[in-house]
Amino acid sequence: MKLRDQFRERAVVELKDVRDQVARQEEQIVIATAVLLRTSIRSPIDGIVQNLQRSTPLRSRGFGSVEQRDAI
Repeated sequence: MKLRDQFRERAVVELKDVRDQVARQEEQIVIATAVLLRTSIRSPIDGIVQNLQRSTPLRSRGFGSVEQRDAI
């Protein structure tokens, strides 16, 4: 009986540890999703970016202007 109680106690502790790990990972997923949603750039119109007036690392490579497409 003592061996069974030890096994059960160890299983309960391990289960608690795993549940804690899952909760931490779920929290990290929520945080990462929020960061991802904030990094998405959305435009009110379709087109290609031209003449962006912000200083960005890509600007030095020629990116940063908007070319608007013809509306259909």
